[in-house]
Amino acid sequence: MPVTRTNTARKFLAKELEKLSEQERDIVQRFISRGRIARNVAEEFEESLSLGQRISDGVAEMMGSWRFIIIQSTLLAAWVVLNISAYINHWDPYPFILLNLALSFQAGRWQRHDRATRHAAAPELPYRPAAQRR
Repeated sequence: MPVTRTNTARKFLAKELEKLSEQERDIVQRFISRGRIARNVAEEFEESLSLGQRISDGVAEMMGSWRFIIIQSTLLAAWVVLNISAYINHWDPYPFILLNLALSFQAGRWQRHDRATRHAAAPELPYRPAAQRR
């Protein structure tokens, strides 16, 4: 019979294992057999999220990415260039009021989303306006 690490550990630790509680013995057995001792808390948390929380996390992940920032910056630059250089039809002339409206709408939606996400992360903390946080 070949000598293995498991057999050697059992031989030398048999008397010591008897002194341990059931839970401690279980942990030692998992360690000896290279089993998982700790659970994956992040995985359990992901499984407990509701559909709305998953969507919220997806939106936050997308809007905080460099890909989104580059695409949005490109679209904004194209909007401005096309409106300035359009010979016939300026759909949003120089003060770019329509662009301002779209960006204000996006900022308002993001602000509400951000507040809701922070509240979901720490619901025990009350929301306080910025003026009261000083």
